Amino acid sequence: MFGISPAALWCLILLLPLLLQNGELATHREIPGATLSLRDFFQTLVQHYDPATVAKFDEVMKVTDQIPSMAAPEIANALPSIFVAFEHRDDTVKSYAAVTIFSVGQRPDGAALLAPYTKNIERGLDLPNAHLQGASVRLLDLLGSRPPAHVVPSLVAFAKRTDRDSIAQADALSILLRIAPENADVVSVLRGFVSRALDERSKEALINGIANSHTESTNANDILITALSDSDEGVRFQAAQAFQRVPRGMLIKAKPALQSVIRRPDESQQVKAAARESLKGLGQHE
Repeated sequence: MFGISPAALWCLILLLPLLLQNGELATHREIPGATLSLRDFFQTLVQHYDPATVAKFDEVMKVTDQIPSMAAPEIANALPSIFVAFEHRDDTVKSYAAVTIFSVGQRPDGAALLAPYTKNIERGLDLPNAHLQGASVRLLDLLGSRPPAHVVPSLVAFAKRTDRDSIAQADALSILLRIAPENADVVSVLRGFVSRALDERSKEALINGIANSHTESTNANDILITALSDSDEGVRFQAAQAFQRVPRGMLIKAKPALQSVIRRPDESQQVKAAARESLKGLGQHE
């Protein structure tokens, strides 16, 4: 049985609905002979593409398992073929490329290897498939805290659109809050995003994205505090729990709101417990 890197596993989880929909997780055949090189695998996948016989995920993993131990020049030589696959017309082929790019990005030299292909990744934000939009956002995150200058405007433009997947947009906002929290365009798009009629899953994605960014943005903190009074219990729980992961300054500002949650007579015990746990970060138990 093949192994799978943490990065590839995360990407697989993100793309799992798409792969299941297309039936590509089946393992009905073995690759004959020796495993192809990374470059040869993706060249063959694209040049001899046939939707009836496209490779299965286990075959992809046999190839990408090589990535951690490969020499950087060998990966650099393979990346043009991988990115041709990332822009292929078949969403399954795109998904295989995305998983592979994730694995490359997790190497110590991953950001440097992927930097020349930033524009290719950004084009993934325009794809109609929601799962691939989300994967493209995560691929841009692999470029680190100082990505090429055009990444911030691209993510801002993506988060502004009303025809994109809102969960992927929430992930984009999380990245922006981490790499450009004081950027005026980031502040503006964040305010615009929360003014929409978001469903519970999108609200929860934004809440967790803010907490995971470890931002000290006042606007972001206000969003979390407001979410403590949301009509949906799940959203209130996520907000109360989020304050366990924010910087201390944000937690101090939220202290009165968290105490108010605990005092609510009609609040659920789960939400109250999450608020109490957050206040422990200040040495508070009530």
